[in-house]
Amino acid sequence: MEPSPEDDRWPMPEKNERLQYDPHTGPDRSDWLGAPEAERTLAVRRWLKSNDMPFPCCLPRSADEWREVEDQLATGQPPETGRLIGHLLERGVERVVAVWALAEAMNSQQYRQLSQSPGPSDQSPSFGIERLFDERDLDILPAAFEAATGGFGPAHEKVIDYYHEQFDPDDSMSFAVAAGFCFGCATAPKFVRNHVLYEHMYGNHVSERAPVYLPVADAYRELFRFVSDAVFEQGEAIPPSVQPPEDPEACFASPFSDWCKGFRATHPVVAQGWEAHLAGHPKLYAEYLAIVDSLRFFADEDEAARIHDAGSAEKSLRSTIERVHAGLADAIRRLFGLAHPVVDRGRD
Repeated sequence: MEPSPEDDRWPMPEKNERLQYDPHTGPDRSDWLGAPEAERTLAVRRWLKSNDMPFPCCLPRSADEWREVEDQLATGQPPETGRLIGHLLERGVERVVAVWALAEAMNSQQYRQLSQSPGPSDQSPSFGIERLFDERDLDILPAAFEAATGGFGPAHEKVIDYYHEQFDPDDSMSFAVAAGFCFGCATAPKFVRNHVLYEHMYGNHVSERAPVYLPVADAYRELFRFVSDAVFEQGEAIPPSVQPPEDPEACFASPFSDWCKGFRATHPVVAQGWEAHLAGHPKLYAEYLAIVDSLRFFADEDEAARIHDAGSAEKSLRSTIERVHAGLADAIRRLFGLAHPVVDRGRD
């Protein structure tokens, strides 16, 4: 005798009515198209939340963008979307990264303008999404995705340097320079406003010059957050890739020299705050100026040229280099103390 469904000894398996979604593999086409739009959107949102995506994809609007990409891939319309995804996959881009990039692009003003422009004939629209993906940008997509989905890391360095080199070499700062600039601003006794920070770091041209899937603003913002947190926690505020080298003379070469140049670039921004902060403590102010000079020392290209020209004859200069190099770590830590805690009146 077969047990009845109501028999507690033979529990029936629960039917999983939730639509499953994983952008790494893509949804089952028939299941996806057979589900209501609201259910498809909820499936995307569940995946985004379960994978702890801190960027705006957890918002309903952003889940709609991801769902729309999957809808176009499942229906094959417009065909440009499928061709572009195929091209990205052929170039070695992970599917989840490709879907993210398309969702970012499709939400952009550039895409909305392209989608409304006339196509080959006056009757057919030209979606033009392929025109938003320059071939030179495809290699940066994995780093861009990583920078957009997590805290500070090497991906942010790649995004910043890529943007600086490819889109705005004149007005923006490379990663090493921006790290030094962030350090100078984070250690200043007076808070430097965000618009001042970003104006110097990327010139406020990001929205006009960078592709929509390159999170430049987020990368610069995370860099400053990393440096600022390290400053206040008395940690190491210089990213590993720009740490001063063991060889003192190598400090004149990038990237540490660039870091020093970025620190030097903060002087017009923070000098007045330092003067006011230490106005009643001339000895401490003199110490601050000495620290600034030691950090500016390796940003001086003329000094580097003198070293190479002088050879081993100019021992005094080499001695200065070694002395400044040896005191860098202490100088940086002391700058923390001068900027934010109560001024030590006993030192004056």
